[in-house]
Order: sequence, then structure tokens, then C-alpha cells
Amino acid sequence: MFQAPARGNEAAAAAVDTIHRPGEEVVWEDGSTPQEAERIAVSLHAKYCQQVAPKQTYRAVEVLCEDLEITDLGIALTGTTDRVRETEDGLAICDIKTGKTAVGSDGLVKTAGHAFQMGVYELLAEHASGERISGPAQIIGLNTAKTPASQRIGTGQIHGARQVLLGDDETPGILELASKLVHSGSFYGNPKSMMCHEKYCAAFATCRYRK
Repeated sequence: MFQAPARGNEAAAAAVDTIHRPGEEVVWEDGSTPQEAERIAVSLHAKYCQQVAPKQTYRAVEVLCEDLEITDLGIALTGTTDRVRETEDGLAICDIKTGKTAVGSDGLVKTAGHAFQMGVYELLAEHASGERISGPAQIIGLNTAKTPASQRIGTGQIHGARQVLLGDDETPGILELASKLVHSGSFYGNPKSMMCHEKYCAAFATCRYRK
């Protein structure tokens, strides 16, 4: 079962505490500082509580799934789902995306390219809770501009995210393709990938594709 979500003031305090006491090393670039990050975080949190949270009925926040074994593919999924909310179509997951371009000037959140990740979160939330996730996935975008006037917030939906992962009788899902790649022992370098980082790739230090 899901646990009750945290209160707004608890979430704000947790955000500030994480900025000033992060669990891992943070490299502050482009003149940014923890103090500036705190101002942006507190401002965005207030906007989120005013513009987004009142329209949602959350069942859980930060749903952790230790291990989801997919035995027929020989792979396992693990991770944390940001939020689970109630919709007319049943329970659904929400994922928060932040950044300077998280929300366009038209107020819309770009959802293209996120179906894989949303599908994984749906499977993880369902496995961790034992409850069916059947509603459309939602992305909540928070624009991390320096001034409150430029800090836009928006939402977007993705339908059928898990089908992209699981596939059907005609088309294999991304999990099946990933399983074949992992178990083949092959390595395809992609230095432009967001995963091309020592934190995510075991071959990073010796990878010749980064040159």
C-alpha cells in the first residue's frame, strides 16, 4: 500500500536541506551558488503548491521500488517514482522535470521522448504498491529561471507508456530489445547520450568513442 504524502512545508524544508547538504558532490557552474538554487527552489515550490498541487489528488510521493525482476528477459528494474495520483481512469504516475527549458514559452511541456521512462515508472509503482496503474502518465514541468516571473509551470500527459516497453504481438517492446543488447555483450558507444557519464556507464573510463 502507498504511504501518505509529505506536507508542503516538509517538502520545502527537505529541498533546502538537500541543496545545502547534498548526498553527493555537486559542481556549481556558470556562477550559480547554493543560495541562488535555494531561492529558485523555494519560489518554484510555492508556485507548485499554488498552481499544481490543488488540482491533484495524490496517493503517494517518492514511491521506492527495490527490485522488479523480469525473469523471462533476464533483467531487473529499480528506481523511485515521483508521485502517484488519482484520475478518472484510475491511479497514474507523475514525474517532475526541471530545467531552463522544462516549459515552453507557450506554457506547454514537451512529452516526446519520455514514454520509455514513464513506462518504467508505471511498472515500478505498480510493483511496489500492489495497486493497478491504469491512468495516463503525467509530466510536471518546472522552469528553473532566476526570476519568479520567468519560472513557468506546466503539465503534459503520455498515454500508453508501458506498451512502448512491453510491445505487442507484432512489435517487440524496448525492454526486450534492451535485454537482447545487454546479454549479447555488445557495446555501442554514444558520446552524445545523457548516459555518457562515469556515474552511469561502467565503460566510461576506457571508452574510445568519447574521443
